[in-house]
Amino acid sequence: MRDSNLIEDLIKMAGDHDLSVQCRAIEAITAAGPIGRSAIPVVVDRLRSADEDVRFAATTMIGSHGSGAGEALPALVQLLADSDHQWRLKILETISKLGAAAKPAVAELALLLDDPSEEIRESALDAIGDLGLPPGQLVSWVSKGLHDRHAEVRGRAMRITRQLGPAAMELVPILI
Repeated sequence: MRDSNLIEDLIKMAGDHDLSVQCRAIEAITAAGPIGRSAIPVVVDRLRSADEDVRFAATTMIGSHGSGAGEALPALVQLLADSDHQWRLKILETISKLGAAAKPAVAELALLLDDPSEEIRESALDAIGDLGLPPGQLVSWVSKGLHDRHAEVRGRAMRITRQLGPAAMELVPILI
């Protein structure tokens, strides 16, 4: 059986009525590597599954394609408003793996720097740091992180300052 036929069969199985079949199909698509990219639109639909295992398999598959999965970004951004804390962290992790393809979400990620959860703020900073933004654009978000009330968020912001190069000089007064 050719790889493309296998992926087509797995895509069909990812829409099966049996949630365990969906989950295993998505996991198999993930294991297939780059040839599984054509399944991204179907897998994006599984992000809204009632089954946690299916949702997490979907984020793993999308994240495994990195910047090649940019088409999933709008659905991922919508899910940042979900009430499930762990799910939001997983969504942020997946967005972070999209790298530069997630640049259009920078405004939504920046809003999360005011989230009540320090874990969400840390993960949002990570995602912003992974967008590949020019240092001058990162400075304001890193500065916000350096002013956070939680040490873990401030520490995350300090790690991102390494990406800033000379632009980090703007942050010296905050660090002193």
